[in-house]
Amino acid sequence: MDADVEELDSYMYQTVGHRAVAAYGELTGLPLFRRRIAGTSQHTQLAYPVGEAAVEGDEVEDLRALLAAVVAATPSVRAVTSGAILSDYQRLRVEAVCADLGLVSLAYLWRQPQGLMLETLCAAGVDAILIKVAAMGLVPGRHLGRSLAEMRPTLYRIEREFGSHCCGEGGEFETLALDCPLFRRGRLRIEADPAGTDTAESSAIACAPEVVVTSPDPFAPSGHLAVRHYAVVLKEGGKGLAPGKVMDVEGPPPPPRRHRRGALEVGARAEAEAAAAAQAVGVIVGVVDVRETRGTVLWTISASAPAAAAAAAATTAASTAAVVATAAVVEAAVAAAAAAASTEASLLALERRLAASGRGWEDVSLVHLYVADMSHFAAVNEAYSRVMPALHPPARACVQLPLPVGTPAALDAIVAATPSPTPGSGPGPGARRSLHVQSLSCWAPACIGPYAQAVAHLGLVHLAGCIGMDPATLNLVRSASGTAAATDRVEARRSWRSAAAVARAMGCRLGRDTLAATVYASAEAGGGAWRSSDDAFEGVMAGEPWQDDVDVPGGEAAVEAGVPPGIRHDLDSEERTPILGGSDGGDGDSDGGDAEAAGGRGVGGDGSGVGPAAPWPWSWRPLVTHVTVTRLPKSARVEVQPLMLHGDGPGSTR
Repeated sequence: MDADVEELDSYMYQTVGHRAVAAYGELTGLPLFRRRIAGTSQHTQLAYPVGEAAVEGDEVEDLRALLAAVVAATPSVRAVTSGAILSDYQRLRVEAVCADLGLVSLAYLWRQPQGLMLETLCAAGVDAILIKVAAMGLVPGRHLGRSLAEMRPTLYRIEREFGSHCCGEGGEFETLALDCPLFRRGRLRIEADPAGTDTAESSAIACAPEVVVTSPDPFAPSGHLAVRHYAVVLKEGGKGLAPGKVMDVEGPPPPPRRHRRGALEVGARAEAEAAAAAQAVGVIVGVVDVRETRGTVLWTISASAPAAAAAAAATTAASTAAVVATAAVVEAAVAAAAAAASTEASLLALERRLAASGRGWEDVSLVHLYVADMSHFAAVNEAYSRVMPALHPPARACVQLPLPVGTPAALDAIVAATPSPTPGSGPGPGARRSLHVQSLSCWAPACIGPYAQAVAHLGLVHLAGCIGMDPATLNLVRSASGTAAATDRVEARRSWRSAAAVARAMGCRLGRDTLAATVYASAEAGGGAWRSSDDAFEGVMAGEPWQDDVDVPGGEAAVEAGVPPGIRHDLDSEERTPILGGSDGGDGDSDGGDAEAAGGRGVGGDGSGVGPAAPWPWSWRPLVTHVTVTRLPKSARVEVQPLMLHGDGPGSTR
């Protein structure tokens, strides 16, 4: 974008205040990479297919070029963090770019209740001012230049009165950070002209910059601050830190790492090739359990491949890779490669069977993946990634079972056999929606592979299998006491709490919409895990509030950065941690900041539109099926996989 342009018509980026970004290297003492935006909002569909012609010239390609340059200059960079709270559009693009560049996407604010986020930001010492407003209740001449801390009461009031977002997720306002714990060298001061003193006594805004009113609408006026000049005010000890170097990135983005399969593509391979691959390993394909419910035909197809031919096909590659290893390692590598080949052949056979019926992966809601040895999971998952579409994938549950001798992997897929709209085309019960969050967050465990947390289609919502992982780290939660019973309890609660978070994101509530659930327990955990899961599920049905608990970002790294410790709810203690408070303030409105924040701090403020947990309202109870399996991913003790109604269920129009 042109340096003289203050506001760009962008779906992806905030550009108001962009001139001040150059100071962030000075403020932090860290290197700053920047790139002029050359692209436009070319591909505005929700999913972003990296490498396809549709995205050529898109503004997201500038982000891809920028991050590729960062990785090339700083190979130690492994992750990218973004502040997405509710925007699927932005999150999906960051995730697509990260996946292409081999980076991890971190989105620790994702679906955090916005009132809680606003309080946390203010408590953490983030001094940010409003530099753009565009919402009912916000007036450019009155509110621009005010800090978030000052604006808290007003933001809570307009959220209540007009249904806006107190963190600006609906585009109500944009901010510019003047100070935060990351700014180790100094803080930013906005000026109206180039002259200004660099003293610690100077105010954050030396002179009021120009207010540009872009729409004088009497109900929802919009405008922004023209931030043309600024100064860096050094903090105590800031002179001892060198300013970060500013590096401008130019040139085109790199070629995509590999072809990413589209949501409606029947396969990157031709049907004949898929058939040949399946036949080579003797894949057994079956069609079972065809049933019709209120005009919707659902059917399940299954596939499995014996290992013998798959192992023969995989032996050469595995042995070559392990040429210097021991015989045992070679044998293990061959076994893993055979499991991967079996999985890929089975998936290709299913793909061919779907195509023969005029279907594709876009008609599949859930895949059950069964492996004979969970130690082969990484190889199997990689094979799964080669076949499954990266966009709008089905949900998945994976367990280890004692499969027939010589069969390292098997799977089945639940298919909707009625015509369906384009994936993601709308929110109604009939439209297919695949929720695929790949970012690490505090919301629910990421699905970094090509499978969704949930798929809503034709009146049903299939959730992926949920195990007791801490979403922020993807590590299994553990009890402080270390006993098996306590571990079963915290794992079960964490599993159901993750399921509850995913359900809310799909517009459902576990304690209202669950139709059935499958609970897998490892053979090691046995009945203790089942009982803990049943107890937790009874709490869900009773509307107990723990299922709505929200973890906030925290941990040692956060504390070192000056951010208050996070709140965790997976521990044995039943005590509920009070919500962070904050200073009062405002613009003269007679609102109580803390009182107005209450609705937005809890789960009701997570953007789902689903209220807090409530007791089960129906006379019937969901069907819960218990299955003992040999082993679960990450050696978890329990995995839960709910099935929910969407709207009024299959055949409904609501």
